[in-house]
Amino acid sequence: MGDNNELQDLWRAHPQPEIMKDLLAAARARARAILTTDLPAKITHLRALLEGEGDPTSDLYPGIVEKGAYVHAALEPAPKDAAASPGVEAGDADKTQVVVDNNDGDHGDGRRWTDRLRIHETQARLSLVLILECEELHIMVTDLRLWLELEIPVLEDGNSFGAEVQADLIKKLEEAQQLTRRMCLNMRQHHLDRVKVATEWLKAPGLDDLEHAMTLGDRFDHLLVRTHLRHTLMLAGAVMNRMEKNWAKVINPKGSGGGGSGMY
Repeated sequence: MGDNNELQDLWRAHPQPEIMKDLLAAARARARAILTTDLPAKITHLRALLEGEGDPTSDLYPGIVEKGAYVHAALEPAPKDAAASPGVEAGDADKTQVVVDNNDGDHGDGRRWTDRLRIHETQARLSLVLILECEELHIMVTDLRLWLELEIPVLEDGNSFGAEVQADLIKKLEEAQQLTRRMCLNMRQHHLDRVKVATEWLKAPGLDDLEHAMTLGDRFDHLLVRTHLRHTLMLAGAVMNRMEKNWAKVINPKGSGGGGSGMY
């Protein structure tokens, strides 16, 4: 291994000393905006959004799962020019569908598997609502994590006052990042689950259990959206609470009595 003496003065002779100072200043400004404006607004918004559960006209209303596509899958009659042979795609670019010629596919109420299985429109809207909320919160906690990473002090022997608090907060922010990503992926899973059931339903269109499997899955996903919105609110509130309760150590981790992070 070569001589590393030439590296001893690496940071002292840093060719661009303003880069990290500018990055830290920008991170502090962003953190201040998040903690004083963006995150409180997010909490208020999520609480107002969840109040929709009490409004019968809202997609979040619990009683909505007792009617419509939550009870019967939304099969739409195929166009008159739909090809009547197994596995043939028909329709224009916006309404491509798989058409199955199966005389046993009558559901008893006029719906047949020559129909187009529509996307669950209510769940699609709710999925987008949740995804947007998670994306916004994900960016906020990511920016807060960047700020805290830049505020980590020099760790000297016997003086780690507050550093553990910062490390714990960084860990909690990382967990929030992971959870918001997972909630977004759960919305994608809603569509994949429907595709899986529909694939089996195509093979046995007269099997009513498969329709029930799909509608019960949709009902569960409605509950999942409502639950995930609460998780998003919980994450936002937890970040605010941890920051506020540990603020002295966050901005002055070495407990020197001065020269904190400089945010305020």
